[in-house]
Amino acid sequence: MTALLHQQGRRVVLVFTDGMDQPMNGSAHNVTLKEVIRRSEEEDVMIYAIGLAGHVPFAGLGRPGPGRGGGYGGRGGGIGGIGGWGHRTYEDKPDPGLQVLAQASGGGYFELTATADLSPTFARVADELHRQYLLGFVPEKLDGKSHKLDVRVKGSGLSARARKTYIAAR
Repeated sequence: MTALLHQQGRRVVLVFTDGMDQPMNGSAHNVTLKEVIRRSEEEDVMIYAIGLAGHVPFAGLGRPGPGRGGGYGGRGGGIGGIGGWGHRTYEDKPDPGLQVLAQASGGGYFELTATADLSPTFARVADELHRQYLLGFVPEKLDGKSHKLDVRVKGSGLSARARKTYIAAR
């Protein structure tokens, strides 16, 4: 989002990920979900998120993840060899914060289970961006504070995607 600060016009970020957030990875650049939502609101950035769910080999009893073999069927030993009791997997779902972030910023969230769905999903995002309308209004108070926003449309089968809050700039 920092790279978009001085860009004119609509600001959109597309986030694509295949796993969970790793906030304790030792990086000094980690920010919280709340911070990203706040920045998207303050900097007027719409966020689209695409999460790719997958299946990860089950590596031990009740504790999925790499490097956790051993015991009954850990890597190369016990019952079932690699992966323990046969070849089992667990579903690796994208971080649920992605959907929260997309909805809060007025963007969209798409969860995929196959890479074959990437191309049509990117096309759908591009199509949505081309079909958006810009609505404007004058707030009652220009107080620099965050205010809730609710956009509704009339008509069967119609829906509006909009940010949930706005800042009434001074």
